[in-house]
Amino acid sequence: MVTKIDIVDVNQVDNCRLYAVHNRLLFYFDASYTGTPPDYLIVELTVDGISYITGKAIFFKDLGGGKRRFLFDASEFVKALIIDSIDDFEQADNSVIQTDVSRVITVVVKSDIHGTLTESFQFEALNATRNDYEGVAVLDLYSNSEEVYFAIEGEPVYVYYYGSGLQQTTSYALDYNDDIFTDYADNKFVID
Repeated sequence: MVTKIDIVDVNQVDNCRLYAVHNRLLFYFDASYTGTPPDYLIVELTVDGISYITGKAIFFKDLGGGKRRFLFDASEFVKALIIDSIDDFEQADNSVIQTDVSRVITVVVKSDIHGTLTESFQFEALNATRNDYEGVAVLDLYSNSEEVYFAIEGEPVYVYYYGSGLQQTTSYALDYNDDIFTDYADNKFVID
């Protein structure tokens, strides 16, 4: 019988839970137990309170002392959820502020199908990719510390801005014509 579930989020960096969905999204859960060790945990992914996926976190390794680690690979599931919600950015000859280009996903981990014991956490899934050595957390966007943007004159340049916390209403903006635009807090950005 599972007595406690601990979430081991190896993806989180400096409180950043903004994750690139085109990278491997692996989640680990530690389950303390008494008696017979569990073979798996139930994992449910929800968006806006709607359950989309229920799967199993598989046994990964025995940690000893009545504790086991389980692995859940959410990569393909989360990618499918986010891809369907992304609108095409390309529009001709005008500036566009695109909203809701990410999804807040709640991961509910259950000791059994009945949910006798549960733990949960949230992360924000972003239609992005990272180099393997960078990990899945999109820390530079999360902290708005991306490098200088370069573009060919007369061609579109995508400028990314992220608000604080999970899913702001204007997480992204793009500017095609060198104008100043405003973010959700009315702060000004200047395109040099």
